[in-house]
Amino acid sequence: MSSGSANPPAGPGYGGPPASAASASGPGYQQQYGMSPTTQMGPGPAGSQMGPGVPPGAPKKKSNGPMIALISSIAAVVVIAAIVAGVVLSRGAGGFGGGGPTEAVQGYFDAIVAGDAEAALGYAQVDPTDKTFLTNEVLTKSNELAPITNVVVAEVDDDYIYEVPVSFTIGERNINANIRVEEIGNDWKLQSVAAEVNIEYLGIKPTINGVAATANKVFLFPGTYQFSTGNEYVTFPEGKDVITVDQPSRFSSSSISEMQPTLTEEGSAAMIAAANKSLDACLAKKELAPEGCPIQARPNLENGAIKLDMNSLKFTKEGDQFADAEPRLERENPLTATFRYYPKIKYYVTGTKNGSGVYFDARLRTTDTNIATMDFSGEEPKFSWTS
Repeated sequence: MSSGSANPPAGPGYGGPPASAASASGPGYQQQYGMSPTTQMGPGPAGSQMGPGVPPGAPKKKSNGPMIALISSIAAVVVIAAIVAGVVLSRGAGGFGGGGPTEAVQGYFDAIVAGDAEAALGYAQVDPTDKTFLTNEVLTKSNELAPITNVVVAEVDDDYIYEVPVSFTIGERNINANIRVEEIGNDWKLQSVAAEVNIEYLGIKPTINGVAATANKVFLFPGTYQFSTGNEYVTFPEGKDVITVDQPSRFSSSSISEMQPTLTEEGSAAMIAAANKSLDACLAKKELAPEGCPIQARPNLENGAIKLDMNSLKFTKEGDQFADAEPRLERENPLTATFRYYPKIKYYVTGTKNGSGVYFDARLRTTDTNIATMDFSGEEPKFSWTS
């Protein structure tokens, strides 16, 4: 080998083909090194080492690794932000109008103030079993009687909160209440949107804010409610015919217990008039003890020895028979009024005994049926004498 030769010796370790290769383009060479027929091998510029299949002098290709890593990082941040936003929005989507516990309670009271019963019911965890009085009509009347104003709902951000403090005014009455709430799925709901009010011991089915009750228990939104018997002869005591429901979760029945129905002046007068009419009809009968009447004449007929002339029978009232009468409604049946009657009446009747004339002039005795009763439950009151 001469000094300064440009080509390295052929053979392994020098990058050349095996000594047995016929040529640089032979099939064996391509198979061993994976080169195409157009691949050129040869030394490059001084100090350079070109790999197989790279033309001499070709620029190096820049790597895309850093750019891909940056894009992946940005995408991950966006995905995480979207997930966080979704969780926040999900937890905030409460009640009927969105938001957390504070927003749910605020939305509920906004609906009550606006007279929107359907919106208020939308905040219920469980719907009330009876919605007779949970209507716009009843709410509107409530707000007319005493509007709800100055609603202030406390801000709460505790994920485990179960009560939200709220203050408001009903008419001139200031109320502080704690509204129980619960997260149901992604919504915040009120555990109760209407108070259950027991009206059973009123004894009658009243009308409440103009709507007739059909059950012994009713549900009412916070507000003001006027009770009426719906009867011109029976009423609730003046000043005690209105109740205030200040919380949707409970109601004290004390105000109901004071709402005992009473007879109106018209009812009392109607009953006294009916009693007089009935008594006059009884006195007109030519009978000593007319059936269904509070009077009874008991002359001593000496075991039948005296024969009466019933055409001579005459009753005479002494003064106003019902001047002291005080009709009162029965507690168990407040549409029925009663009073006890003691007759102040004389009777006169003649007869014969063994052919001789006799007469009786005496006072009537009280019978067992001396209780005047008036039933006001029907379209027309019905009067009777009962024992």
